[in-house]
Amino acid sequence: MNSLSVIIPVYNNEHTIEKCITSLISNTSDIEFIFIDDGSTDNSSYIIKKYQSNYSNIRYFYKANSGVSDSRNLGLEKAKNRLIAFVDGDDFLEKYTYDNILDNWNERCSLFVFDYSIKSGNSINKSVLNLTNSEIFLQSENEKSEYINSLLNLNKVPHIGHSIWNKIFQREIIVKYNIKFNKSIIIGEDLLFLLHYLKHTDCLMTTISAYYYYVRHDSSVMNSSTKDFLPLYDKLSNEIGALRNYLNIANFKCNYLSNMVFYVLNSKYYKNLSLGEKAKYLSSIRETNIINSLDNYEGISLKRKVIIKLIKYNMNYIAIFIIELNDIIRKI
Repeated sequence: MNSLSVIIPVYNNEHTIEKCITSLISNTSDIEFIFIDDGSTDNSSYIIKKYQSNYSNIRYFYKANSGVSDSRNLGLEKAKNRLIAFVDGDDFLEKYTYDNILDNWNERCSLFVFDYSIKSGNSINKSVLNLTNSEIFLQSENEKSEYINSLLNLNKVPHIGHSIWNKIFQREIIVKYNIKFNKSIIIGEDLLFLLHYLKHTDCLMTTISAYYYYVRHDSSVMNSSTKDFLPLYDKLSNEIGALRNYLNIANFKCNYLSNMVFYVLNSKYYKNLSLGEKAKYLSSIRETNIINSLDNYEGISLKRKVIIKLIKYNMNYIAIFIIELNDIIRKI
């Protein structure tokens, strides 16, 4: 019989954690809910403990603030059950999500992926991934390499996403191969964990059901100041590049990193800079390892390749012209 440990990192989630908890306790299967309080200073702990007093399958652990990756790693250490899932403290799920998944789990598969919706204010973007009900077999190293490449090459569909909260993992694989979250990475840490796990996955299941609701906040890392992203992207670029040999990928495609760089170049922060400030900012990109990494990756569009080359060879003003010309063309 399948049993599940759900790990929920919490940090000052007093306004959202109750909705998260009520969506979890609707499940009746053999499930433990592990709340890792990452040094909250609000009423999060009070709310969790209130439910803990009525539900024996709720476990609560407090630690000094050290980030979501460290919290998830502690949750993995505390987990007892066969399967592992993750939920963020400001998100929630459809009722009976895990009951439905466990009832339909195919024992041959070591990864289960479900769709999700994005809630932003009062609007909801449903079924973001447009998954189907299917099983994907990755029997050979070549099949795994190709699949991982397709995961990094964002133009491929269907796509299972880079997040971990719309997936269920086998604890045995995580423990056996010592798969953990990199505490030094705060953008892309989910992807790195997933890539390491896929290396040891022979079969995965996907479902059309959008069980998870990702709640988008202005205060999230991806919505914080764009000017601070470069060192974070640079570190992630180095980590992904280091995985090339480990994952046995010869022709490495990485639209994922490309999208991150061009997210910065399309941001309000960048667009509001003066011409000289933009040139200086492109120089700061060139000083990181990102541009060299992207220059060696396949699967990136010709337009992006040209801009990357121009930045690499310090032709910043030509790069700025092409970026702004592209913006004008898009608006026509």
